[in-house]
Amino acid sequence: MAGNEAGHGAIVRNRDLIDVWIEAPRGNRKQKLICKELVQKTAESILEIINFEERDCRIKVICKWGFDGSSGHSQYKQKFSDLENTDEFLFLVAMTPLRFIDIETNKVLWKNESPSSTLYCWPIKFLFKKENADLVRNTEKEIITKIENLIPIEIKTKEGHSYIIEVDMMLTMLDGSVGNVLSETNSTMKCIICGATPKDMNTLAGINRPPNVDNYRFGLSTLHCWIRFFECLLHIGYRLPIKSWQVRGPENKAIVEANKNESKQSSEPSCL
Repeated sequence: MAGNEAGHGAIVRNRDLIDVWIEAPRGNRKQKLICKELVQKTAESILEIINFEERDCRIKVICKWGFDGSSGHSQYKQKFSDLENTDEFLFLVAMTPLRFIDIETNKVLWKNESPSSTLYCWPIKFLFKKENADLVRNTEKEIITKIENLIPIEIKTKEGHSYIIEVDMMLTMLDGSVGNVLSETNSTMKCIICGATPKDMNTLAGINRPPNVDNYRFGLSTLHCWIRFFECLLHIGYRLPIKSWQVRGPENKAIVEANKNESKQSSEPSCL
């Protein structure tokens, strides 16, 4: 029950945050939040929701942030003041708090148990603009400048306790296309860590390729690795009766298709 109450409080706070801190001219194609106040509101919200045993301490707030673009959104009859703008495209910059750590004792005071959920994900900025390389680079530069200018923030709770908040922001919320732009990797087929191409990955010599340690800062998302491994296992399972990777002949194709349909039907109830 406590978890639900905390989650509800975070949702209410998120709405308040957007209502209070968004500032942009009416009709503008972009909205943004003030970075300092956003961090302060985030810390205040969690400090009110969670009852810390520690009092009057210095806290490091570790957050992840990033951005991504999307397209294909509905276009409405209401027009922008600038005719060149369109709501077909959306570019969003957001942050998510991950941990609150007592700086003196290194004790984890609070941990986001669902770091990939939108529950604690705050919007920093959004634009009705198509994602491109220049927009990605300019956005990274703009937000990093604001992060570097952040100073420790003092927060006082209703109970009279005082906390000094220091922020550590990590740029890890990004997809492959954004990672390629920021790492200056000229192909989506290349690894942004070692620069290996699919051809290099099929040779043992590729194991010894020197990594670009500067790109470690983008983190490593294993989601797509798990997806690809699971797909491989599924394809192997479909072909077990014919004991061949290549499916040739109408009879073998029918067997593989039947196995595929059987797997889908058996997995549907568990996915509901």
